[in-house]
Order: sequence, then structure tokens, then C-alpha cells
Amino acid sequence: MAEKLATMNLGGTIVPNVTLMGTAGLQTNMDRRPENITAIRADTIEIGERLRPLDPKRVKEIAESIREVGLLHPIGVKRSAKPGGPHRLIYGYHRVEAVRLLAKDDPTQVMIGAAIYPAKMPDWACKMDEITENLFRKNLTPKENEAHTALYGGYLKKHGMVKEAKPGPKPKGDDRNGYAELPTVTEKLVADLGINDKSVQNRIRNAANSAERLGVVIDGPKTPEALTGDELIAIGEAAQMAAELDKEEAAKKGKSPRRINPHEPAGPTTVTVRLDTIDVKPFIDFCRKRLNGEHKPMSLDMLRAYRKALDELIAEYEAKTE
Repeated sequence: MAEKLATMNLGGTIVPNVTLMGTAGLQTNMDRRPENITAIRADTIEIGERLRPLDPKRVKEIAESIREVGLLHPIGVKRSAKPGGPHRLIYGYHRVEAVRLLAKDDPTQVMIGAAIYPAKMPDWACKMDEITENLFRKNLTPKENEAHTALYGGYLKKHGMVKEAKPGPKPKGDDRNGYAELPTVTEKLVADLGINDKSVQNRIRNAANSAERLGVVIDGPKTPEALTGDELIAIGEAAQMAAELDKEEAAKKGKSPRRINPHEPAGPTTVTVRLDTIDVKPFIDFCRKRLNGEHKPMSLDMLRAYRKALDELIAEYEAKTE
């Protein structure tokens, strides 16, 4: 679990220097930047509602890692508006619970390194930081990945961090002097998540499909540019619910849902399709899945190349039978 990040030493615990980091390029003013890094008591942190439920197995794994090598990445907390009040957790739920677990056997382990964010940090910015942590540091299932991407894009749009696909009035609120230079939501997602624009489109479309199965009504194209910020957030929340239902169903069957590790490249995928049949539907279904797939998806250009090659093959064998 060790991560190669800029670090500083804090009372024997190694944590990254978040003042050098910023959250995916989103921290554009001091309301959304950590004030400092310090050690606080894990048992005094207010958890609040989380985007993802606690995974006890992961808590134990993190606790063992902390026991062996220490904490390599701090949690993020929002300072209490009341002097002496509890800090509210922004990100690092599993790390907090891991330290609390260690403290049960050793009370000296109760302290945890934390990036302290200002009390006036907006709640939506806290949520974005949690989403960012999940996208970059957690092993997400494909559906969770899609849900988080939709949520991330929704907050980007809703709070004026990207410009709409069509020209519109300059957004109000935070400093928007550079609005003309803002990227579109797709461009921002590509830059921040390190994926291509086709993967962005696929993630949003798949999240929208999951949301529709839970009753979310979506009018119009299911694209990041066409959907409003509120629509993307609603899609992301419903898709996250669908992901949790999938995990519950898998648990009932004694299976573990497939996960995506954002730090590891996808391995080769082998798919076998029977073509020695009159029914062409399996092949069409295969092509459709590849077109909609996230890992090494089939592009329309590739499909057109297949069509051209098949036409040439058909013409070749038609010439032999004439």
C-alpha cells in the first residue's frame, strides 16, 4: 500500500505534503485548500454520511499496513466551526477505522495524520474530494467507477468549473475571470482521470443506463455535455446505489464483484464468439459490447475496417464460385 508521493515527517508518521498536491486541480481558492497537516485523535472525528459503505476486510488490511510501515497518506477533515468541536471527515474513512481498530489494542495508536481544511469549505467541495479519493485510490468495481465519474462530472458542471457545450452566461459565485479558458466537462474528466474521451462517454452512458434501471428518467442524449450538473449527480447517485445492490447480490452468491485498480493497466481480454451458425445475433451482440466497453473498446473505425475486410473476403469467394 506504499505510495510514491511527496512526503513530510509528522511525529514518526509519514504523510504526503498535500500543500504540493491539490485535489485533481480543483482547489482554486483558499476555501478548498488544506490549512496544515497535523496529528489528531481518530476517535474524535465525526464520520457523517459516506458515499461508499465500510469494508471490514479492507479496514483490517489497512490496519496491518499501518502497523508495519505507518500511515503513508493522511486523511482529510474539515475544521469544526465551533472552537474545540470535532473535525468532520472528508476522505479517509477506512484509514480512520483502521487506526481506531489498532487503538483498541494499543491506545498510543489513536493519533492519525490529517490534512485540516477550513471550516468554510463548501460541502460540495468536500464531496468532490471524497469522490476524487475513491477514483484515484480505491479499487472500484466498474459500476462504482462509472457512478463516481458521473458524480465528479456533475459537481464540475454544477459549480462552474467547466463551461457548457453551448455558450452561455458567465456563471456566478466563485471567481470566474478565466471562464473563457475553462475546459468542457469531457475535457476536464479526460485530464483529471487520465482516460480518453471515449472512456468518459462510456462511463457516463453506462451510469445513465444503471440509473434508468432504478427508475431515473433521462430525457435526451446520455452524454456529459448534454446532461446538466444536477442530472449527472442524480445519475451518479442512482448508479452508486445500483453498484451496491450488485455487490450485495454477489455476496449472497459467495462471489466478489470484479474491481478496477486505477494504478494497474488493464490486462489482455480474450473473447470467443461462435460464427459457425446461421444466427448472427451472437456476433452482433459481441460487437455491441465491444463498442460500449471501457477496456480496449472497439471503435467505429475498427468496425468499418472489419466490414471492409468482410466485403473483400465475400467478393473473393463469390469470384471463385462464379
